[in-house]
Amino acid sequence: MTETIYSGIDVSNWQGTIDFNKVKNDGIWVVYMKASEGTSYTDARFEENYRNAKAAGLFVGAYHYMTASNAALARRQAEFFSKKLAGKSMDCPPAMDYENLDALTDTQIHESGLAFLERLQSLTGVTPVIYTNLSNARRLSSRFSKYPLWQAQYGVSSPSSVPYFDTWAGWQYSNTGRVGGISGNVDLDRFKARLILKQTPPLSEPQIYTVKAGDTLTAIARRFSTTVSELVRLNHIKNPDLIYVGQKLKIR
Repeated sequence: MTETIYSGIDVSNWQGTIDFNKVKNDGIWVVYMKASEGTSYTDARFEENYRNAKAAGLFVGAYHYMTASNAALARRQAEFFSKKLAGKSMDCPPAMDYENLDALTDTQIHESGLAFLERLQSLTGVTPVIYTNLSNARRLSSRFSKYPLWQAQYGVSSPSSVPYFDTWAGWQYSNTGRVGGISGNVDLDRFKARLILKQTPPLSEPQIYTVKAGDTLTAIARRFSTTVSELVRLNHIKNPDLIYVGQKLKIR
């Protein structure tokens, strides 16, 4: 059985003020937001983003930019991150943003990364997610394989395979996306249902997408993990090659 995939974004203070109602109306289901970095930095927009994304009815997750080069510091960062999550109702597992690895040895990567993940899981009771790019993911050992992988890889039709991981749970496929409610570029993602901790959205009720200049049914179907034939059927489209800017499409 094919696993449901949800359209998503990930954001931080760099996106400025976000209108999450417009984000949702543009077909986004999931938003991961930066919460913290190191042992003392809190993203300036985290509380605002959390509050407004939840109010808009989006599935919300948070990530921490992990910078430790040893296990002791990694545990301290996990503790700092977990405090930022305290009292919040997260819909997705907490994520370790693990991308600043060029200066680390493989031993440092393994010891610090695992220390962070293990400490975070013990504090939150939830198995965390690893976010990283393809080259970094291929430096991870088999001991990381029990954690879901959120993989950044652009310009491909699907993420490349990574040793020890049977599949991807999240895929960041663009860092130049445009979404309603956000000024400028934003990271675009696809998230599998396994990353939704709580009840899935009522897929029996269709989403509504407004056609934009340059859209095609093929591109829209790909974005929402559906098919052109399903869009044609659901919207009673007579000519699949003819859609209009401003046209409202139902999407399941």
